[in-house]
Amino acid sequence: ALKSAGANVAITGTRQEALEKCAAEIGGATIIVSNLSHPEAADSLVKDVEATLGSLDILVCNAGITKDNLSMRMK
Repeated sequence: ALKSAGANVAITGTRQEALEKCAAEIGGATIIVSNLSHPEAADSLVKDVEATLGSLDILVCNAGITKDNLSMRMK
């Protein structure tokens, strides 16, 4: 929805091929490969996006691991 509204979109993740597929599905996006399990990558991600796109207006965080269970039952 953000891309179709005219936003410049950056997508991040650990797998280049999956990011390329996602970017194609949404009609184009800037790809930034980043592994947020490394503290230095998490610290620099916003700076990397700003350096690439010029600014950051909206941030959607969707990082996590699930074991397909109710969240109240997960450790």
